[in-house]
Amino acid sequence: YDDRRHSREHEREADALGIKYLQNTRYDSREAQRCMDILENIDKAKYADSLDLKACFDHPAYPFKAEWLKEEQTLAFSGDANDDDVFHPDSIQTHPDCPERKRLMESALISFSSETKEKNRQAASHFDSLVRTADFEIIESLYFYDFSAESMYQALQLLRKYSDEPYLEGMVGMNFFKIYQALIDHDMDRQVPLPSPHQEKHFKQFVQFIHKLRTREIAKLDYYFLQGKTSTPEQNEQMLCALALAAKIMEKPDEFEKGKANYKKAFPKGKYAELLGLK
Repeated sequence: YDDRRHSREHEREADALGIKYLQNTRYDSREAQRCMDILENIDKAKYADSLDLKACFDHPAYPFKAEWLKEEQTLAFSGDANDDDVFHPDSIQTHPDCPERKRLMESALISFSSETKEKNRQAASHFDSLVRTADFEIIESLYFYDFSAESMYQALQLLRKYSDEPYLEGMVGMNFFKIYQALIDHDMDRQVPLPSPHQEKHFKQFVQFIHKLRTREIAKLDYYFLQGKTSTPEQNEQMLCALALAAKIMEKPDEFEKGKANYKKAFPKGKYAELLGLK
């Protein structure tokens, strides 16, 4: 507590100095306060809307089962209800509370109330492309570090924004395969966390759904999810790999071999070659 308190005091000084530097640039100094608004919400899920899992995974050849969404009653974790009483939310933070930082900036910025400098020197299209890249990189990173449930959840959320995007659809399939393999290897908890009261409610529902699935159900959900989403699979490495792996766990050897051949033709030095047994 004491160490972090002193750290927060120094950060107040840093904010004041940062404002002085900003005032010597071509940017609008008042955007420093807007930065605090962003930081205030930085730990919250960016895409946290309710996911209609039935709409995501229902297929005529494999209808969605209502029982997958039934919540099971489990014992609460000890202390869950009183966690906020253990620490003040801001007590172990390295920086002061964002609204407080914003308030402290007011006096330094008051003389710049009529400032007409630019808020953003980048074209909107360029900024939007950076946002898209960052969103996709989060999914890739979560997949790489074996946070398969989080990676799939983010991909499904982003499909609401970028519909029919083969990369996102492929990553849903890639994560399904990882979860399938983890269930076979009795290593599920590493890929899919157990439901917890601390999770965002829609993500909690998602992990509850995943934990209800058996291996054969995962295989079918994966396979049929990808069917009909293959208009341009040759343009996306993740989709081609996901299609082949889905055929593998559905025990369709001819389709699996064809999928491997398609992948190798499109991506002879692809990063998933070893996963497909091509190395």
